Amino acid sequence: MRHTILLNAALLLAFNTPLMTQTGFRAQCKQEGSTVVCGDARFQFLTPSLVRMEFSPGGRFTDAPTAIVLKRDWKQTKVESWGDKDWLVAKTAGMILRYRANSGKFTRNNLRITWKESGREFSWSPGDSDRNNLGGILYSLDGLRKNRLPKVAPGILSRSGWFVLDDSRTPVWNKESAWIVPRPGSDSQDWFFFLYGRDFSRALRDYAELCGKIPMIPRYTLGAWITDLNYEYLPGTEMVDKYQYTDKDVKKIVERFRSEVIPLDILVLDYAWHRYGWKGGYDWSDIFPNPQEFLDWAHRTGIKVTLNDHPGYSKESVLSDEDSHAQIVRAELGIPLPEKPSYTLDLGAAWKFRTDPTDSGVTNR
Repeated sequence: MRHTILLNAALLLAFNTPLMTQTGFRAQCKQEGSTVVCGDARFQFLTPSLVRMEFSPGGRFTDAPTAIVLKRDWKQTKVESWGDKDWLVAKTAGMILRYRANSGKFTRNNLRITWKESGREFSWSPGDSDRNNLGGILYSLDGLRKNRLPKVAPGILSRSGWFVLDDSRTPVWNKESAWIVPRPGSDSQDWFFFLYGRDFSRALRDYAELCGKIPMIPRYTLGAWITDLNYEYLPGTEMVDKYQYTDKDVKKIVERFRSEVIPLDILVLDYAWHRYGWKGGYDWSDIFPNPQEFLDWAHRTGIKVTLNDHPGYSKESVLSDEDSHAQIVRAELGIPLPEKPSYTLDLGAAWKFRTDPTDSGVTNR
């Protein structure tokens, strides 16, 4: 009986002893300052209410800035950590984080954050939905003619008082090339949990400190913008046979605004400035025989010019290999050059075409 009591006491002591003194956890979970590493998981408490949660197979964590997150050097935050059976527990003045050691990627079954507000306890786990999120921004106004707005992505602010930033797939900064490179591996997770309650100002301050302050935009960007919807006049299209659209026509648009004393600050050239249109590229089309002369004229007129960029690696199409910059762009993006054709087969002589005014082809599928 005496041995049983001593054994139970020893087990009770092990389960309630601080993490750093537990033999089982010492080999798996270690705390250094505000950072707790537990196997392939790393938790960096940037503030008492902002924690970075990173999972990477083999413990290959990312310390370089990314295309979104810039700040990596933060002041130390007071963190207490201990083991509770097979769970890591890390506590700050604002939250308690629990993670089941050696349980793999973050899921709702192995990761939980709890906090108290106004005497009530709240919690978050991966996969929790937030109906109180106030929404982010629209990335495009395309499709609004269909009388429906596209689904808005979650934003920073939420009436629930928390927000999760997923930085898992963002390119990282490479010092040697002074440019961004893809993240190695696809099984990693890199999340930031913002906890702010009703203090929305703090949420924005923390976000700006983490991701960089947003500079003031130039004053002219607040003025009137206009685009010349010129894709119908792209060289090689049917419209060119009816109309001769050149840079002179573009200048007339600006001159009309000026003559009517209508404010105009920015001219957006639609994709016909490309020689290859939707195929993308960076060669100017015949509409602008002397691009530099046109840009100089625009600046003398007090107009800023922006180009509607279709680089060709989006879902619409592929980069035109006829573009003089194609090889450079493909090399920068790591896209291999296409194989050169070994032979040419002309099927034109074997095809016959005729009109189908009754749409019999469509009817018969």
